[in-house]
Amino acid sequence: MPAQPLVGALIGALTLASACPAQSHLETNYADAGTDGARLYLLGDPFGVRSALAHKGITFIFESITDAMGVAHGGLSNQPAAYTRIRGTIDIDFYKLTGTDYGLSFHATGLWQTGDNIGPKLGSYADPSGFASVHVFRMDSFWLQKQFADGAVTLRAGEMAGWDFFGNQEYGGSFTIEPLSYAPNNIFGATYLTFNPAGVPAAYVRLQSFRRDERPVRGVYAKSAVFSGNKNPYQQDPTGLHYVFANSPVIASEAGYLWDAPTDPDQPPPGDRKVYPGIYRFGGIVNYNGIFTDPLTGQVTRGSYLYYFMAAQAVYRAEAGSNRGLDVTFAYDNSPNSTNQQNSMITAGAVYHGIIRRRSMDQLSFGFVSTRTSNASSQANELLLGYPLGWEKAYTLDYRAQIKPYLVLQPTVQYFNTIAGNPYRPSGVVIGLHTGLRF
Repeated sequence: MPAQPLVGALIGALTLASACPAQSHLETNYADAGTDGARLYLLGDPFGVRSALAHKGITFIFESITDAMGVAHGGLSNQPAAYTRIRGTIDIDFYKLTGTDYGLSFHATGLWQTGDNIGPKLGSYADPSGFASVHVFRMDSFWLQKQFADGAVTLRAGEMAGWDFFGNQEYGGSFTIEPLSYAPNNIFGATYLTFNPAGVPAAYVRLQSFRRDERPVRGVYAKSAVFSGNKNPYQQDPTGLHYVFANSPVIASEAGYLWDAPTDPDQPPPGDRKVYPGIYRFGGIVNYNGIFTDPLTGQVTRGSYLYYFMAAQAVYRAEAGSNRGLDVTFAYDNSPNSTNQQNSMITAGAVYHGIIRRRSMDQLSFGFVSTRTSNASSQANELLLGYPLGWEKAYTLDYRAQIKPYLVLQPTVQYFNTIAGNPYRPSGVVIGLHTGLRF
């Protein structure tokens, strides 16, 4: 990611209704080299093709992301694991392409991912890796977008991953552990709202009180979407190209307030004052007719929900005209005890941008994740195995080093206490290295 703090980047993405998925934090589209002439891609701009297409409104990116991790203590297996995702994304601005401003754009992204997931080797609620899951070669998302009133109204229809827009973390790129790097991982169990790269058919609308070209942004927004609530998206649509409606619809809504947010990830702060951007948001996800099973009684019920509150705020800036300083983040969610094994999560973190003065693009981050076992699941475990389950707590320390504009190295150390809420599994340690390379 460029030098701006990630919260600014993602707030800017919200402001512009950006097409970049939330989970992949290198996926910003750039037309040319940076203002200092630095190469933004490993392969540069061969024969001027990339910049020529960008001039016509067609931007694309290829990237490779790898999490290499190992359980140093307290795991179910001490075998190391490495997981890789290779993603291709294209965005088309029809105004630049055709010269007629209809407010139309198109987005598509597909990926291949493979490797060994560290999560089962530790057996924790909070997955140490934010994207490691299953082997898949799939189209994740594609949609057509229409904007009105200079971006005040955005409509979008196509295939989307719900976690990319609802419940996603503002500082995702600063962390490796999943509940902080992407979204709280109890969302799917509570509602069947799908995740990246398991996009499903969806329609989305966003309203905001500010215009696309306002600087800085101060105002409110509201957004809502309906998603196909596919319970097994990889089996129901293995390639992501069949546009499969399955099971019951999932409705997600969110409202938020932005303060002093940049309108673009690369927008520099004003040179005459310190700026403290922030975003505060509340959302809810409902699946009215989904089939859920109470882990204690075995009773099948219809319908479930999850609600959340999230906040991100800059609290310290080293100097005017700079983003060097400290930002903090907090999130809380809750869902019914009878439908979700982990019915509540709390995440909190602090990110210092440019802690080494000469490396202003680097970030040092400390995070905390607390996951609560639902009462029903705890009681069911007590009946079966003789002891209840409680809270799992995880702590993570990351250093995100922007080696080149196209290369990120991010070592992480994670400590888990009472793994999976089990009092007989008191602690675990995971060490790893996250690598991002933009081609």
